[in-house]
Amino acid sequence: MHTVNAFRRSPVRFKLRSLGSNLPRRSTCGVSLVETILALALLAVAISVLGQLMFGAIEQSIMARRRAEAALLAQERMEEILAHRSGLSAWEARAKKSFEFEKESESYLFKRKGLDSFRWHWQISEFQDSPWLKEIIVRVYWRRPRPTAIWPKVELHTILAVKPG
Repeated sequence: MHTVNAFRRSPVRFKLRSLGSNLPRRSTCGVSLVETILALALLAVAISVLGQLMFGAIEQSIMARRRAEAALLAQERMEEILAHRSGLSAWEARAKKSFEFEKESESYLFKRKGLDSFRWHWQISEFQDSPWLKEIIVRVYWRRPRPTAIWPKVELHTILAVKPG
């Protein structure tokens, strides 16, 4: 036992301990600068991705609302055309004069307030060369929030049996 106790108090041990005390100690209770920068970069990427997802979701909800509005407007115009089933050619002649035509989009404007971005067009033709059947197509277009060359549209198609002539 005498040797163990003597080793603990030996001057060599004391000198080794005093030499090592000048060296910087590695602390395990803090965060390094590199770890902090990496964590902030990861957080910035995550926030950016979440922001893009939120923006995409908002844009998709706006498009869904516009599509629903366009479908209702197309249905309204289709009902108007079908109400004149006995005189489709007379209705077409009156419609071309009464609805305001826009040359830029080659379609007709809606006159009601709040429908400035919507346009519509119709087409009535014989179905499969039969004078008894008419194909009616109503298209409603709208402008996107961001200007693009493509106008989204909703189309309604129906086939109507009519008397020829």
